[in-house]
Amino acid sequence: MTKQFKIQQLEFNWNDAPRTRRLSSSRFFLKGPVDWRWLSIAGCLRGRVLHVGIVLWLLSGMLKSPTVDLKARFLRDMGIDRHTAYRGTKALEGAGLVRVERRRGRAPVVTIVSQGDSGPDRESSGQQDA
Repeated sequence: MTKQFKIQQLEFNWNDAPRTRRLSSSRFFLKGPVDWRWLSIAGCLRGRVLHVGIVLWLLSGMLKSPTVDLKARFLRDMGIDRHTAYRGTKALEGAGLVRVERRRGRAPVVTIVSQGDSGPDRESSGQQDA
């Protein structure tokens, strides 16, 4: 006994598919240029300071502004809680890499301070790259 099946050809148009506005965290990327000197200074600081810095650069690239609200959602993606973020922004502020405006009960407003190509150590030593 053989069974016969009738198969219909289905067409699917991706343009007609419903679209979702929600982006997964895997679709985010850092938008350059990212100041390497800034990252190297942040990388030398203790703890998860560099992680906080990377989140700041991510938000800065997304908003096309050096001043951002430090959102908890992006911090959680990096495994950072609000207490660690507070310590990280405080360390970055102490190193002169950011300016922070803290607001009670709200996300802090952080401004990235770019280190640029000529820092105090180059100016004082008078050395230039060859």
